[in-house]
Amino acid sequence: MLDPALEPFFDEGLIHDVIRPLASGKEAMIWLCRANRRLTGEDIVVAKTYRSTSVRDFADNAAYLDGRFRKVTSEVRAMQKKNKPGREFSQSFWVAHEFGTLTTLHEAGCPVPRPIASADRGMLLGYLGEGDASAPQLRELRPGADEAGEILAVLLRVIERFLLRDIIHADLSPYNVLWWDEQPWIIDFPQAVDARFNSSAHQFLRRDVLRLCEWAAKHGADTPDPVRVADDLWTGWEFAALVPDELRDFS
Repeated sequence: MLDPALEPFFDEGLIHDVIRPLASGKEAMIWLCRANRRLTGEDIVVAKTYRSTSVRDFADNAAYLDGRFRKVTSEVRAMQKKNKPGREFSQSFWVAHEFGTLTTLHEAGCPVPRPIASADRGMLLGYLGEGDASAPQLRELRPGADEAGEILAVLLRVIERFLLRDIIHADLSPYNVLWWDEQPWIIDFPQAVDARFNSSAHQFLRRDVLRLCEWAAKHGADTPDPVRVADDLWTGWEFAALVPDELRDFS
């Protein structure tokens, strides 16, 4: 049965067929779709559709929402009360937040999927893969120690590039890093936070760095102290001392 969240993309002529589901999670479904190249620039795209508000359950929403709203509107109050209008607003809000974050990072040249279009309950993204062979998750790779260390260094520089745009992923792990075209690509940004306004941003940054260092260490890499790395990045961000695309040594 067709996911109703895909209907806007069919109605606008952006996609014309669903090839197969790619992944299923608690909050979202990922679909591989045939697209209208004239409108999307691609023959195959990925559709990410959020589940209905009745079954979605973002863990610890409050920590991720902290600092997002500069003004408490009626919609925000409804979302806080978790009534029906609030749940509907929350649904579209999470989609808009992720799509906006991806747009900011993609325009800055960061390795994230290309955002194509969005609707109330879903979005279309560039496909990382070829044909039916979608990009594997980082957790599926079996690199040697040297390669794992090199991948970690790239990912830490990507985290720094995110931070230059005041963005912290806040749920980074080997599950939401894809490996494609000999480089890592980071996905899944609904929970991403603004370092300027979120009171837990520094802790989220530490957790992101720790998870990636743990992955590299598991494969034998000589990894830096994740707390020191995260704290150095945070201090650099606080004092506007981060340099775009600088090849920082994280050893």
